[in-house]
Amino acid sequence: SHFQAFAWCPWQPDLLATGSTFPDGKIRIFSVKNSSAVPKPQHVLSLNTAVTSLQWSPHCKELLSTHGTSWHPKGGTVVNGRPVPVPSPLMNSITVHTYPSYRRVLSLPAHKGAVTQSCLSPDGTLIFTICPAEEAMKMWKVWELPKREPKSKTLFDKYSIR
Repeated sequence: SHFQAFAWCPWQPDLLATGSTFPDGKIRIFSVKNSSAVPKPQHVLSLNTAVTSLQWSPHCKELLSTHGTSWHPKGGTVVNGRPVPVPSPLMNSITVHTYPSYRRVLSLPAHKGAVTQSCLSPDGTLIFTICPAEEAMKMWKVWELPKREPKSKTLFDKYSIR
């Protein structure tokens, strides 16, 4: 496999997601609890699309993947070691999957070329994507901050010094 992407899960630290490119095009989820020399994935998502980066949401049980070229599920035509692109909803997209079902929540065309990298904002709500073919970076509002319960006022709150 040609692994391209790795991401640790922030709310379940034993989960590691990996993503691969041609000819594999899969996301694999591993649990490192049962570590063995050759760990078996808990889940495998076959996408027939280059998985270029992965980001777990810190706020909800979702995994975001970014993508490049898609190809025919049976391998398709290869020229100079690269697949001949086949249009698909995942090609050059950002895609959000639920955990643990890995059902696709949304998939948006992100760029005209491959999304080669993504970065999560410090508050965990925004994803930044880069596409060298476009010489562009884009910002995507993907997740919301969790709602905070309003604190009830106490006698001490009235006299705080800060």
